[in-house]
Amino acid sequence: MTVNVDGKGTVFKEASNREKLPDYDSRYSVIVCLTTHASEGWVFIGWTGALETIETVIELTTDNVKSITANFLKAIYLDETLIEGF
Repeated sequence: MTVNVDGKGTVFKEASNREKLPDYDSRYSVIVCLTTHASEGWVFIGWTGALETIETVIELTTDNVKSITANFLKAIYLDETLIEGF
């Protein structure tokens, strides 16, 4: 599984047993929990690729070759009110 980041943010990967996940052997099927965290001044807008959703926490099975991207946009504020990134 390839996890990409577009913009400024971090994706945390954990195996289904919630232990930290090192580089795993793709020959085995593992459920991976992916959690996003936007950097300061950025907002998470959604996943694209193997799964398309706006959920910040998702689970994927590594049963075949998959690629997914976490997409972040720069936040824009107007009078201290967040307007989604552009």
